Amino acid sequence: LVVDDDLTTRTILSRMLKKDGWNVKKAQNGKIAIDKIIANKPELILLDLMMPVMDGFEFIKIVKRKASWKNIPIIVITSKDLTESDYYFLSEKVESVIQKGKYTRKDLIKKIVTTIKESDLKIYIKGR
Repeated sequence: LVVDDDLTTRTILSRMLKKDGWNVKKAQNGKIAIDKIIANKPELILLDLMMPVMDGFEFIKIVKRKASWKNIPIIVITSKDLTESDYYFLSEKVESVIQKGKYTRKDLIKKIVTTIKESDLKIYIKGR
C-alpha cells in the first residue's frame, strides 16, 4: 500500500513496484489508507508523513494500536526534516525511514524485500 498525497510520487512508487511484480494499492492520505487496509490488509506500507486529512504520524498510531494490523511493516518515505522526537517515535514504530529523492529503484526494492522477509520471520518466531 503506497500512501502519499503527491500524485507523482504515488505513481512513480506504484510503477516501480508493479514493474517488480507487486500488486499495489494507493491512497492519498491516512484516512483513505485505513479504508484500504480494512478492505484488504497489505503485506507492506510505504508511507509519507506530511499529508492532509490524516498525516503519517496519526496513521501509524492507528495501525499500531489494532492487533491484526500492528505487524504490517511500514517503510516511511519522506522529505520532512525529522526532529529528534520524530526519529524516536518512528524508531519504535516503523521498519525504516528513507528520505525522498535519496534512493534508487533497486535500493527501494531491496529494502522492501528485506523488510518483508524480516517481518515474516518475526511473525513466524512469535507464532511458535
